[in-house]
Amino acid sequence: MISNRWPNGRFPQFTARQQVISDDRTGEWHSFAEKFGKAAFIKRIRIKYLRTFDAVQSPFNAYLSLVGLETLPQRVSQQVVSAQRIAEHLTSAPHVTKVNYSGLGYTPQYELVGKYFPRGVGQILSFQVDGGADSVRRIIDGTRLFSYVPNIGDARSLIVDPAHITHREVPAEARIAAGVSDNLIRLSIGLEDVNDLIADLDQAIAAAY
Repeated sequence: MISNRWPNGRFPQFTARQQVISDDRTGEWHSFAEKFGKAAFIKRIRIKYLRTFDAVQSPFNAYLSLVGLETLPQRVSQQVVSAQRIAEHLTSAPHVTKVNYSGLGYTPQYELVGKYFPRGVGQILSFQVDGGADSVRRIIDGTRLFSYVPNIGDARSLIVDPAHITHREVPAEARIAAGVSDNLIRLSIGLEDVNDLIADLDQAIAAAY
């Protein structure tokens, strides 16, 4: 029941159903007022804004961020080179049906890469595999060097299934239209040896099938 604090029409940000607190896969949709009643205001602040934008950093964390910025170009340069090699390898890997990486040469945006990204297109890529969510889960569980974390740009290599992590609150129709299917895997390439990362993906994919 919607709390009387948020009458319909006056506060749509509290009475309209929101993706962030709903579950499209099970058909459960909620507004902040429906789900939290009198606590709708503070729950919206915590869930939509504090979680999204983060709290103010402590002085020590800010210091670590500044120190890290000093070597950022060198780290990203290596990560981009590794990402390119991994993307190229995956195009011919068994059970991989599609690789999403603008640096490969066959995407519609490739002609713009040299102009706008002369040093490479970044360390993030994704790929689709045979099967569905079960195949993806077996591959992710089978990796040894990749960490199952939804962040990007870390010094460690990361792996996630976007349909169940970063896009789990997005309605299925919009998610599929954006190419985020149940058989999609996203990688954020870190600073580990690229040959080790390739070998890790190969053994995980082979074991999954």
